[in-house]
This record gives sequence, structure tokens and C-alpha cells, in this order.
Amino acid sequence: MDFIKRDDIKKNALPGRVVQNAVGHNSAVLSEKMTVSFCHYSAESGPMEPHNHAEESVVVLSCKDAYVKWGSGKDSLEHMVELLFPDDGSAAEEQEMDRLEERFLQHPALSIEQSRLVTNSMAERAEGNLLMAVGLRNRWSDKDFRMVGETESVIDRYEDKLGTYLMKITSKSLSQSQSEEVSKYLHTISDFERIGDHAADISELTVAMAGTPYKLRGDNIKRMAAETIVMLVDAVDSYVTKDMAKARAVIDHDDVVDDLFLKVKADLIQVIRENPEYGEYAADLLMVNKYLERIGDHATNLAEWVIFALDNKGEGE
Repeated sequence: MDFIKRDDIKKNALPGRVVQNAVGHNSAVLSEKMTVSFCHYSAESGPMEPHNHAEESVVVLSCKDAYVKWGSGKDSLEHMVELLFPDDGSAAEEQEMDRLEERFLQHPALSIEQSRLVTNSMAERAEGNLLMAVGLRNRWSDKDFRMVGETESVIDRYEDKLGTYLMKITSKSLSQSQSEEVSKYLHTISDFERIGDHAADISELTVAMAGTPYKLRGDNIKRMAAETIVMLVDAVDSYVTKDMAKARAVIDHDDVVDDLFLKVKADLIQVIRENPEYGEYAADLLMVNKYLERIGDHATNLAEWVIFALDNKGEGE
């Protein structure tokens, strides 16, 4: 069975829309019995002349400020319906989860590819959640704080659904390379879940430390946060793009984060010696430091899986 990606289907610019002909005459898949097309309607495509079909079914994937008019003729479009999609982030999550269809399990190559796409989405959410959590210290926002907690819950749902789906794939007849790829996803989704948890933990500790004067000398804790973010961003990028060189750089960078972890720990011990009343504050900041160090460890795990997978495919350096 061959699979055709939507991105590979030719785009035809027509008045009012851009059409990709998937099935039918002069289409990606030839058929004289039916037609299936993807259409993107927008103001940039200009006005569309009303037209009719003997029979047509339309599935709306997403929309914003859209409506449909119809009637008995092009000059009498007496009916109209507005199309509204929720914009709270849940729609995007559900669309991603919909990739994990039970019917795809009969075709391991397809179900594994869908798992890869959903895992990549989970990775990007985990990365974004850390960026938002770390940013709360310098730019507090009630909305961002709530978003960190909500995104952590979304990441948990990703792990649950992906884990269940991947286990179902393992019950199918798989090649060695397919088994290794599924194993990679099963192991790494737990890393993404823990990164999401640590980001939520950091945001909660930021609340606990709010209003307490900053007592650390130097900028080691800020450097620790920045270097950890660099590690995670590069790890996720290497994971999604299968970049061996970037994965190796992530592993090398772990020494930088480990060194900063020890320096921040020493800084906090000095704070407690000089200002015993800031003991609770120092303990909270030490936990932030520890969560950042753990996130660095998870980034290293991801990079190691990238290298392992590429080496097994003969794509290593």
C-alpha cells in the first residue's frame, strides 16, 4: 500500500480557494468514480463564483470567521450558516490525537508514522511549557501560570494515549527497524512527560518565592536556566529532524549544565550562611535548580535515543 502526504499534492489556485485534488481525474490518485479534494478558502484567494454539484459532502477541518451560503440558484442564496471552532487549544490537541486511529493499526508503517507525528507534537509542547515556566520569574502572568498547569495536563494525556496506542502496535507483526522505532517512542514519551511535570513544578515554586528579594550573587542560576533551555530546544530539534550532529552537541552540553548545578548549589549554601532567615527561599530555589538539572538529563536521554536510532539505520557518523 502506498501513502501520499497532503503536502505532496499539487496546489491549484482558483477563484476563492486553493484546491488539492487527492482522488479523481487529473488527481494524485486517479479515479473515474469519485473525487476527493482538499480546499483552503481565504480572502487572499478573492471572491468565489457560486456553483453547484449533483452531490457533495464537506468535512470542515478548521475555520475562523467563516460561513457557507446555499440556495436554489446562484442569485438566491437564501440560507447561511456560520462556522465556529473553539479556540482554547483543545481543538488542536484533539486533532493531533485523532491521528491515532484504530484502523491504522492494521498497517504498521502508517500507525508508526502517525505515532511519530503525535510524539513530535508532544515534544514541542513540553519544550514550550518549560520556556513559559522559566519566563514567569522575570515576567509574571496569571494567564501563563494557568497555561503551564493546563499544558502539563495535556502532556499527560499525550503520554497516556500514545503509550496505549504504541503498545497495541507492538502486538502486530513488525520488522526489526519498526520494533526499534516503537521502542524509541515508548521510552521517550516518558521523558517528555517528566519535562512537563518539572516545568509545572518550577512555575509553582516561582509562586512560592514571589515577593522575596533576590539574594544570589552572580548569575549562575540564570545561566543554569538558559543553558538548560538551550539543551532542551536542541534535543527536541534533533529528535524531530533526526539531526545526529545536534544530538551529539546536546550530550556534550550536559557537562555545562552539571557544572552550573554545582555552582548554584554552592551559591545557595552561601546565602543560607549569610542570611539564615532566607532558608526556605534557598530551599525553593535549590529545587528549581534540581528540576532544571533533571530536565537536562531528560534532554540527554532524548539525544541518546536519536543517536541510537540513526546508528541502527546506518546513518551515524
